[in-house]
Amino acid sequence: MPIIPTTHLTPGARTSRDIVAKNGTKLLSSGTVLSQYIIQYLNRWQIKSVYIQEESIEIVSTRKRNQQQSTQLYESTIAATEGIMVRFKGISRLKLKEIRKIIDDISSFSDISLTLDAITQINNQSKYTYHHSVNVAIYCSFIGKSLKLEDALLKKLIYAGFLHDIGKTQISPSILSKPGKLNDQEFQEIKSHPIYGYHLVRENTLFSHDIALGVLQHHEREDGKGYPLGINGEQIHLFGKIIAVADIFDAMTSTRPYKGKQSALKIAEELMNDYFGVLDQKIVRTFVSKLSDFYIGSRVILENGDVGEIIAKNPDSPMKPLIKIGNRFIDLSVTPSMKILDILVF
Repeated sequence: MPIIPTTHLTPGARTSRDIVAKNGTKLLSSGTVLSQYIIQYLNRWQIKSVYIQEESIEIVSTRKRNQQQSTQLYESTIAATEGIMVRFKGISRLKLKEIRKIIDDISSFSDISLTLDAITQINNQSKYTYHHSVNVAIYCSFIGKSLKLEDALLKKLIYAGFLHDIGKTQISPSILSKPGKLNDQEFQEIKSHPIYGYHLVRENTLFSHDIALGVLQHHEREDGKGYPLGINGEQIHLFGKIIAVADIFDAMTSTRPYKGKQSALKIAEELMNDYFGVLDQKIVRTFVSKLSDFYIGSRVILENGDVGEIIAKNPDSPMKPLIKIGNRFIDLSVTPSMKILDILVF
């Protein structure tokens, strides 16, 4: 069994022996899966090296290689999107071959864990628009696959997600990037971007009406209080419903000058609670269930200082999963005194 210097440890490796401090304090049991938090913990205790299970090293190496490939694909997709948008001269002059390549790349993201890792790592505030277009399309892809949409419909959905904010190209940059509060006229102009986008997409006959409707209706809400049409429920196209969920989730999880990054799992729970009756609940629950899969195996810090591992998700309350602390299994949904303070995703 290999012994690895603590400075060279990587998250995901599994210990093959108990780890004991110089004073005899047992720090970790054999078989513990290392996270970045635990590695930092070992460094604080001045543990110089650790015995690691050989097969876990191979697993970590494979995952690291897959993560690098996923991150590289995400970076290249963002770069290609920026290239298209920077030279945008009108929807009819877009090079469809380039867009088709982007859509195919977005469709190829299949592991939500690796994908969210890539999105989290590559976050350039100055290029938010490009990231947002790609992220929304990726989330639409995951939702569409979970809903088992047929391939042709799924591809149209991804196009709609990617193009959902194309109407903003018709709005003055001074309004889009205004740091202060928008006046009523400016706000109404912003709210017109779905209409601008709809007409832009309809200009190109190669884009179906489904795609155009997704672009037009992504700010409509189930209660009829959205815009620009103010329609509700079954009047809203499926694409509009899906893009609405993806759009709000990405906006809430993205880092902006006025808002720090929030836990994706916490935001998923907010989508279920705060947006009940506003967003389509079947789509929200489908997306939240997919997101929750990402966190199984993650380490969590509880408000009382305990560190546990998420063992199983709770479909009704993402922030209250089944966790394991030592040899104890705790269902947070029936233990109100114990709450998650932070989630360590590695």
